[in-house]
Amino acid sequence: MAMGVLLVFYHHYIGTQVNHIERVFTYATAGISAVLFAGMVLIPSEKKVLLGAFVSIFIIVLAAGITFWGIRPYTILYAEVPERIDMLDAHLEETYPERNWEIRQSPAPSDSLYLLLVTFEDEPEITHHYHMSDDVVEGEREIRSTGRSW
Repeated sequence: MAMGVLLVFYHHYIGTQVNHIERVFTYATAGISAVLFAGMVLIPSEKKVLLGAFVSIFIIVLAAGITFWGIRPYTILYAEVPERIDMLDAHLEETYPERNWEIRQSPAPSDSLYLLLVTFEDEPEITHHYHMSDDVVEGEREIRSTGRSW
């Protein structure tokens, strides 16, 4: 039941914004967890070693799945990306104080979650690309456009 709740949470809040390969791995992890749980239920209690192995593997897979497919992407989407948007907005405010712009994430699921697209009001046909990587956030690289599209 808990796995079902986690999958609904993932599907609603995270799955729509991540790469399709990550979604496949998430659902595969959930499937492996379900198989391990079914194995735990079906193994007779006399086979304690086998049951202990299934329980141990189930706990490891569940903990790793929750951390890697739930907590990590949720943190990226709802903490890191907004922080990077604010950082880019402050940079643009300092660099182009007389201009107005719109910042949005790339709609392509194959693009990095840190690829931000900026469209200036006076250039609506040009979209500037900013990759707000960890190096940029840590100050090791300066914030600059990594390209543009029309």
